[in-house]
Amino acid sequence: MRSSSIVLLSGGLDSLAAFYWARRESDLMMGLTFNYQQRSAVREVEAAARICSTYDVKHMVVDLPWFKD
Repeated sequence: MRSSSIVLLSGGLDSLAAFYWARRESDLMMGLTFNYQQRSAVREVEAAARICSTYDVKHMVVDLPWFKD
């Protein structure tokens, strides 16, 4: 039985590599992106959503506006 995984996905190269590895080695359940109001938030969320859409993986964004402070 293969394990299941959730990948923390920022849309950058490192998290994309983790996404590919998890997809190959486990049942990838979801890509999870944290939006903590960083300057690149819009681009990161869009990139992560595009990656998940391409591979038909659920994508969830968790807003953490308090983290910016």
